[in-house]
Amino acid sequence: MKKRHNGFIALLLFLCLPLFAADKKGLEERYKGKYLLVLREGLAVGMCEGRPEVPSGTALDVRITGDTAEFGRQASAGTGMTGCGEIIPEPLHKGEIVFAKYTWFRRLKGGYFTITVETVTPHQVRRSERVSRHEGLKFGKADLIFETSDAKDYDAVASMVEVWLRPFDTRSEAAQHGNTASGVYVKEVKLGMTFAEVEAALGPPQTRADLGEKVLYKYKDMTVEFHGGKVTDVK
Repeated sequence: MKKRHNGFIALLLFLCLPLFAADKKGLEERYKGKYLLVLREGLAVGMCEGRPEVPSGTALDVRITGDTAEFGRQASAGTGMTGCGEIIPEPLHKGEIVFAKYTWFRRLKGGYFTITVETVTPHQVRRSERVSRHEGLKFGKADLIFETSDAKDYDAVASMVEVWLRPFDTRSEAAQHGNTASGVYVKEVKLGMTFAEVEAALGPPQTRADLGEKVLYKYKDMTVEFHGGKVTDVK
């Protein structure tokens, strides 16, 4: 009786296991064309200085093994045609949403599952490291390359992906779980921050209103109020 009971429990456990992708096609279709919610810090997309978005065919390579992601500045292919000499990493943040444009899986000493993602909203980034006030809105792109030692275990690959990303069919569905209702990542502004600290987080304001001791920084979806040079309210 005990042996039969143990077998029944084992069957229940098997049925409860998350089956993400039974085969290669299922793995690719689980993410392709989906909106992906970023679940943790550590990923990045690539951007080209002097261009609002990364040219077609050019993306930052991010190699992911388990809970570790590796990337850095990379030379761009086709510099003469695209005008992009170097791809510069720009961090993705927990709660942000990206779009999975392509997916593919290949076997080579294990398995490599790649998701090509693009930012759905631009990031406020510096155009020049020397001039911190010169900032602009830019889109980015990355090839997120998930490495596995077992090329046939597609469910294990999906489990690895979903340590970092969660797929949704629509942007609005993803936004419900994101950093804000719009799905746009919002850098944190805290009480007591200075003008320089707010600008480092959000960029220069669209308008600035000096009202005696009170100063208002107005952004598209936010107003930051200062008294005595320090943040006292965020609306």
